[in-house]
Amino acid sequence: MKTIPYLICACLLLLPGKGLRSQSFRNNWQGSRAGGMAGASLTVSDAFSAVNNLASAAFLRQGEIGIAGNQPFLLNGVNNFLLGAVLPVGAGAFGLSLAQFGDRLYREQMIGLGYTRQLAPGLAIGVQFDYLSYAVEEYGREGGLTFDLGIYYALSERVQLAAHVFNPPASRLSQSGTPLPVLFRSGIRYVSSEKLFFIAEAVKDLDHPLRLIFGMEYRPLPEICLRAGSGTEAATLGFGAGFRWNAFRLDVASEWHPVLGLTPHAGIRYQMKKKR
Repeated sequence: MKTIPYLICACLLLLPGKGLRSQSFRNNWQGSRAGGMAGASLTVSDAFSAVNNLASAAFLRQGEIGIAGNQPFLLNGVNNFLLGAVLPVGAGAFGLSLAQFGDRLYREQMIGLGYTRQLAPGLAIGVQFDYLSYAVEEYGREGGLTFDLGIYYALSERVQLAAHVFNPPASRLSQSGTPLPVLFRSGIRYVSSEKLFFIAEAVKDLDHPLRLIFGMEYRPLPEICLRAGSGTEAATLGFGAGFRWNAFRLDVASEWHPVLGLTPHAGIRYQMKKKR
């Protein structure tokens, strides 16, 4: 029975334009807050900016660390785990991300370390170096080194813009030469009030059609926020909630795929007390 999830993954890898190669790398590692908005994350500033768009963390006043996980389509053996941390320093911030997909039979991992800096009022750029690896129990491990670039610009207090590219040099795995995904994203956030914002994003990689994502976050109470989102290309839906207790943030969410079903998310973030 344990082989069933891997058979499903293998079938998906063979589907034209729907391979897990670019879907599992990056797209599943966004954090549970983003999961509640169907993956919208480019303009959101928190611990998982370290993997989503480090530039968006340049204006954080406090450091943050978070862990999150999800179980795609409730399948055993294909879990995703993510650790993200952002530490503000001077006019910028350092970011660290650790991510894993799968288990001992088949595993994908990513380690990222980067820095973002404010260039002008409301404008920041971030760069992160990433090491990605595949491991198959009977065939060994191989990896590849690449980097990603992000930019964040607050056009006004209500409108923020962001763009991000992962693997711009189109790096490959060191031994087999298998290409790592090249992923382009752009997004805009509109802050309607202190309690409500909306996000729209466009995602494009070299192997898949353009995907559009729409998300929102509403905070009815200071300690509670509600999230929802949707995405084209498989018509996924996301919904979730966040709860604040002192310096901790608990996020839960679920994404729904019309064919494969639910993907539950859960995560917790800790906001450091020291401010820049």
